[in-house]
Amino acid sequence: MHKITNRRRLALATGAAACALLAVSGCGGGASAPEAPPARQATTSPAQQGTMINVTVNEFAFVMAKRDLTAGTYTFILDNVGSAPHAMALKGPGMGTQQSDVIDVGKKTEWTVTLQPGTYEVWCPVGNHRAQGMETTLTVK
Repeated sequence: MHKITNRRRLALATGAAACALLAVSGCGGGASAPEAPPARQATTSPAQQGTMINVTVNEFAFVMAKRDLTAGTYTFILDNVGSAPHAMALKGPGMGTQQSDVIDVGKKTEWTVTLQPGTYEVWCPVGNHRAQGMETTLTVK
């Protein structure tokens, strides 16, 4: 038979207290909340994002549901379904000329701009895509 000394009683009590503390804090291997998945890295911060507009780009067109917009901030979600790299350039009131990143085949990117009232030229600045008809306009009221 084993003799339980005060030292052993203290060690057992300390161990039991540590296990209880770990169980309460969720760190002791018990059930804990699942970790959140890693955040998707965006090209814009949430403070910069505006109304989302999906734009499909291919040879040689921009396909988007709306071309008549109201003034404000917009995030264009560009999806390259073509067989060549593409980008989107804008020229209009108060912004000069700006353009998105070039999008490789099968890739997407997000591009946020603030638009004032007026008419905007839209085109693909890659190679001679604009000359091949990859251009359109946006009207902002």
